[in-house]
Amino acid sequence: MKLLDRLVKNKALLLAVCLIAFVVMPTVAVGATWVRNAGLLPGSAVVFPSDAPAIDRFMAGIFNGIYGDRCSIGQGTSQETQINAAIDTGCKVILHAGTFTIDGTITAAVANVNLEGMGRGTILFLANGSDAPIITVGGHGWTIRDLSFDGNYTNQTAFTGPGITLTNADDGLIENCYFTLCQPGIYGNSSENWRVASCHFEANGDSGIAWLTNCIGLTVDNCHVIGSLLNPGINIDLGARAVVITNSYFSGNGYCHVSVGENAACYDVAVSNCYFEAVADGGGVRYKQSERGSVVNCMFYQSLQESIHIWGSKYIDIVGNTFYNTQGGYPGIDLEQYATGPVTTQFITIDGNSFVDIGTTAGAKGIFLSTVADIVISNNIFKETRGAGDDDFHNGIDTGATNNHRITITGNVSKTKYKFIQVNDADCDDWVVANNIIQQITASNGISIEAAADDWIIQGNRIIGCSAPMAIGAASLRIMILGNNWEGCTNDLNINASATGIIYINNIDKNGVQWAVDNNPISKDVWVTSASQNPAMGTIPVASYIMTVYCHVTEAFNSDGTDILTVGYAADTDSIATAIDVSTTGVKVVVLGTDNGYIATARIVLAYYVNGGSEPNTGKAIIKVEFQRVPTQP
Repeated sequence: MKLLDRLVKNKALLLAVCLIAFVVMPTVAVGATWVRNAGLLPGSAVVFPSDAPAIDRFMAGIFNGIYGDRCSIGQGTSQETQINAAIDTGCKVILHAGTFTIDGTITAAVANVNLEGMGRGTILFLANGSDAPIITVGGHGWTIRDLSFDGNYTNQTAFTGPGITLTNADDGLIENCYFTLCQPGIYGNSSENWRVASCHFEANGDSGIAWLTNCIGLTVDNCHVIGSLLNPGINIDLGARAVVITNSYFSGNGYCHVSVGENAACYDVAVSNCYFEAVADGGGVRYKQSERGSVVNCMFYQSLQESIHIWGSKYIDIVGNTFYNTQGGYPGIDLEQYATGPVTTQFITIDGNSFVDIGTTAGAKGIFLSTVADIVISNNIFKETRGAGDDDFHNGIDTGATNNHRITITGNVSKTKYKFIQVNDADCDDWVVANNIIQQITASNGISIEAAADDWIIQGNRIIGCSAPMAIGAASLRIMILGNNWEGCTNDLNINASATGIIYINNIDKNGVQWAVDNNPISKDVWVTSASQNPAMGTIPVASYIMTVYCHVTEAFNSDGTDILTVGYAADTDSIATAIDVSTTGVKVVVLGTDNGYIATARIVLAYYVNGGSEPNTGKAIIKVEFQRVPTQP
C-alpha cells in the first residue's frame, strides 16, 4: 500500500513503471508464444535449420541459453551434430521446416526415439561426398515421421546414401516421409517388426525400400513407390520374411516393382490391394526361389514385361487381380523353373483373376507355364476386347518348355484371339481341363496339344466358334474326353493318327449330335428273316469309321434260287457289306463295301435280302455293323 501511495503521489515514477511494463510484458508474451509454437513446452527438443526464418534463429539463440540442446540451430554442413545432441536429451525431437544439410549420420544407439519434422518442408539433405546414411537406427521403438530425405546420390563418391538405415533395430514406425535420390530410401538389415506408412519414394538411385538380411516383419501401407532407377521399387531379399505390402501405388520403377528373393530365398511375403503401372524390366511382382506368398486384389496396368513372375518358388496364391493391357508379347503371369534341375515352381493357385487385352504384339498370352507342377488355374476371365485387327491376346494359357505336370484348369471363361490352351512342348502330363467356357475371335483349336502328352482329362467344357474344339498331338496317350459340347464349331476333334488310348464319353459334336457313351465300337444290329427281308438298322452319323460287319445265319433261307444278303442304304444297297450267301447256316465271312472306313455323310442303313427265285418260307440271320465316331475330316 505504501508503494502504491508513493506511485499515486509521484506521477513521474508512475509513468516510468507504466512505460517499462508496456515494453517488457509484450516481449515476455511473444517469447512464451514462440516457446509454445516451437514445441518446447510439452518437453520436446527442437532444432531449426540454418536457413530457418531470422526470427526463429534469433529466438532459438536466446532460448538455447535456457534450454541448452533442447533448443538449437543447425550449423553449416554438419547439422546432424545439433540433431544428435537433441536426441541425446531423451526428449521427442522436432525438426522445423527448412533444409538440414548433413555430412555425417543422425544416429543414436538408444531406444524409443521420436523424431518428427514438419512434413515435406523439413528436408534432410546429404551433402556432396558424404557417402553415409542420413539416419541410422540402432535401437528399438523408434518413430520417424513427417520428414523429407534427399540422398543426393549422384554426388556421392561411393554411390551410397540410404535415407534411413535400420540395423538390429526393432519395433519402429516410419510415417509420412518423402524419399528422393536416396540409395535406397530405407535399408533394413537384421531388423524386425517395422511399419512404413503413407510414405512417398520417388527417383531413388536404388530401391525405395530394401528389406534384406534376415529381416522379419515389415508392413508397407499406403505408400507411393515411383521411378526407382536401378533396382526394384521394394526389394525383399537375403532371407527376409513376414512382409505385408498393401494399399500402395507403384509406377515406372527401373527393374520391377516388388522383388522377392533375388539372391536368397524369402518367405511369407503378401501383396494386396496395390496398383502397379508401367512395369519395366523384370516384372511387376517377382518371386524367385521363395516360398509362401500371395498377390491379391491388385491392378496391373500397361506392364512392359510380366505382371507377375514366379521363378522357382512354391506355395504362391494369385487371387482376384486384374491384368490390363500388358505391352509387347509378355504374359500376365509367368511361371517357370529356376535354372536347371528338378521342378522348383510348384503349388501355385491362380484364381478369380481377369486378363484383359493382354499384349500389343503377336504371341501374347494370359498365363505362361515353363517346367512347373501342381498348378491350379480356376475361375479366371481371359478377354480380348479390341477389334479383330488389333487383337493380339493370342492364347489364354501357353507352355514354353517341357515337363509341365499336374495342371488343373477349371471354371474359366476365355475369349481370346486364338487358343484357350496351347501346349507346345512334350511331357506335359496329368492335366485336368474341366468346366471352362471357350470362345475365339479368330477360329483355331480351343484346346491344342501340339506335342506328346499323357493322362489328360478334358471334361464338361463348352467350346464355341473354334475351328476344331481340340487337337491331340502325335504319340499322346490316355486322353479322356468326357461330356464336352462343341456344337457350332467348324470341325470335330483333330486327333493325330499316332495318338492312342483316346476315350470319348457323352460329348456333343459340331452338329449337336451326342456321341456314344464311350468309344468302344458302336453297333447297329437287326434280324433279317423270311418274313422281314429289308429291315432298317438305324443311322450311322457323319464322321464315323465303319470297322466291320458280322453275319450269323441261324436258319437257312430256302428260295429255289440264290439267297443273298447285303447292307447299305437306299442309293447303294451294298455300300457297307457286299453279297453274303445266306442259303446255309453258320457265321459268314463278310466283304465290306465302298463305305469301308471313314464316311463323311450320314447313312440311313438297311439290310437287304434278295432271292434268286421263289420267296423263302424259312430263314433267319443276325446282322451286326460296328463303327466308331472319329474327328471330322479337316
